[in-house]
Amino acid sequence: MKKSIMLGMVLLSTCFTSIVYSFSCIELSSLAETVMSARQRNVDITNLIAEFNTDSAVDKLVRILIEDAYSKPLYSTDGYKANEVRSFKNDVYLSCAG
Repeated sequence: MKKSIMLGMVLLSTCFTSIVYSFSCIELSSLAETVMSARQRNVDITNLIAEFNTDSAVDKLVRILIEDAYSKPLYSTDGYKANEVRSFKNDVYLSCAG
C-alpha cells in the first residue's frame, strides 16, 4: 500500500504540484481515515468512485486512496475495523510526511 500511495503522490506532485501541496499530511490522513471507514462499513466501491470521477488531481488522489483501502480486508468485528482504519490513516500520514 505504501508504494502505491507514494507513487500516486509522486506522480501527482510532478504534474499537479500546487494541488498536492494544498493538502497537508494531516488532511490527507484524515481523508484516508474517511475512505477506510467507508470500506470497513462495506460501502460499495462504485458509490465512492462515482463521487470522484473527474480528471482533476484531487479526484485522482482520492481514487488512489479508495483503491488502496479496498485492497485491504473487510473485518467483521469493531476492534479489527478500528485497527485497520487507524493503520491505514497512519500509513498514509507517514507516506506523505516522508
